[in-house]
Amino acid sequence: GSELSIRKSLNGRFFVIDNIIKGYVENGNGEKALHENFMCVIVNVKKAKVEQSLQLECDGVWNEQNEWVSSGSVVFAP
Repeated sequence: GSELSIRKSLNGRFFVIDNIIKGYVENGNGEKALHENFMCVIVNVKKAKVEQSLQLECDGVWNEQNEWVSSGSVVFAP
């Protein structure tokens, strides 16, 4: 990840961390170009499992109900 901090839920059971995927993509001419996909994931600490992958909602915050909220909408609810 590229963030210096992990954004954990108030109850500490979930956290959000950046997930940057890099790899080479080949075009129709056989040329390769480096491609980056910037995402984040919500991880369930107790189950050691990725609950959800996000792309546009990574700038959210945890609310009092331990839900991930982005642009005024709940994106993840436990």
